[in-house]
Amino acid sequence: MTMSASKNMKNVKAWEDLKKRLTKAEKNRDWEQVIELSREAIALDAKDRTLNIKPFLFYSDIGECYFKLKEYKLSLENFEKAKELVIKFRATEKLKYPEDWLAELRTIEKFIGKINDLWAEWQ
Repeated sequence: MTMSASKNMKNVKAWEDLKKRLTKAEKNRDWEQVIELSREAIALDAKDRTLNIKPFLFYSDIGECYFKLKEYKLSLENFEKAKELVIKFRATEKLKYPEDWLAELRTIEKFIGKINDLWAEWQ
């Protein structure tokens, strides 16, 4: 096995392990852990693009966790990053269907709207 193939296998194993830990953290409603593991997924994607990790999904998850923790500024920052990345993804990737990822984009925009509404109430 070549060096890069074994490195890739290591990353695939790390990704599989990360997904299991994320599922458990979400089931336990451990939002701090979900945030931490989502950041690990984003870092793993930066290290190995062949894993086909979609960072915008994890920025969105982080935004949702911060929303649940009532950390609205951090929530908004992560949702805006998710929105930017999903728009870029849709513009640069080959999509199976033109509407791919539009539901995700609408969800992100809905959260951004909720946060902006909350801020408007506080002003």
